[in-house]
Amino acid sequence: MEHKRWGSETEGISVILVREDEGGAVIRVVGELDAHGAPLLNEAVEYALDGDGGLELDLGRCGFIDSSGLGALVKAHKICQERERPFTLGPISDAVARLLEVSGIGPHLAS
Repeated sequence: MEHKRWGSETEGISVILVREDEGGAVIRVVGELDAHGAPLLNEAVEYALDGDGGLELDLGRCGFIDSSGLGALVKAHKICQERERPFTLGPISDAVARLLEVSGIGPHLAS
């Protein structure tokens, strides 16, 4: 299993990649997914999808998300679709759930 980290707690965002043996990847976002964190997530997604398998985003410890963060989620989903890879939203925080509901994007990320 491989771990890689972008950002840090002092920056307010940590994006952690765990690549599993079967080739699937889990990316965990801890902190604020905003204009500073979105590029970190984009970089992690590209790195994760260099391997085989699908992608799961764990947003259970994401305390804040803005439109930049939402854009990064949509981009990750689109990349997975283009590469014909499974995309899953794992645990999500209340803040993320609210934004996905209010924006109407949630159902599109599930398809």
